[in-house]
Amino acid sequence: MPASSTVETFWSSRPVLMSVAEVAQLLGRTEATVAALANRNEIGAYKIAGRWLIAGIDVRGFAASDARAAKSDLALVLEPAPGFTGDVGGAVAYLPERLPTPTVAKILRISSVKLTELGLVVDAQQIVERGALVEFLRSVSNFGPHYSPASS
Repeated sequence: MPASSTVETFWSSRPVLMSVAEVAQLLGRTEATVAALANRNEIGAYKIAGRWLIAGIDVRGFAASDARAAKSDLALVLEPAPGFTGDVGGAVAYLPERLPTPTVAKILRISSVKLTELGLVVDAQQIVERGALVEFLRSVSNFGPHYSPASS
């Protein structure tokens, strides 16, 4: 299997946004360490409903630049640091323009009823525009100055 398909197979099996526990397992770190990385803006993260969520693309970018990760099994499925690491729009670019509320809730790992509480606009057909999701993620992101600006 070519490396690029191995990379895509590996990452496509992961959620769009991962919990601290999932990232800790991937990176071989403790949950406290991953949470500290998010707090220090060393890995892009979103704090949603009091929990850190980290996009797979940001895990990939962090791991590609991290010496410990480069020595782990994760290094076998990492391509060089992706060009859109930290780009919220890039992280969700493959999603359709219009997303059903259950899909958005699954991405954010919250109940569908909480979407409007977070300020996401849900239309009469229970649809959220991808652009609105990108803007929401930008508004709650923990991206530091070392991340590229997001584009949608």
